[in-house]
Amino acid sequence: SLSDWADAISRNQQLWTIIATDLLQPGNALPDDLKRSLLFLSEFVRQTCLKVFEGEERIADLIEVNRTVMAGLVRQSASSVEEEGT
Repeated sequence: SLSDWADAISRNQQLWTIIATDLLQPGNALPDDLKRSLLFLSEFVRQTCLKVFEGEERIADLIEVNRTVMAGLVRQSASSVEEEGT
């Protein structure tokens, strides 16, 4: 339903806001290039969510960003497990 989609988009935006907030904390140890890239994605998600709510943008771009980030996390996790096993 429309309300379910709106809730999902809103929660996605909240998640990326939390990520951005964490990235801006002084104790965040991620490399600066990665922080910048993730902050860029966070802003992209924020703007795209607003455009989706206004009917100007499709949700496909948001789904693609999330899938790409999840795939990267899975690859990183698999690499970490392989390194620990050697």
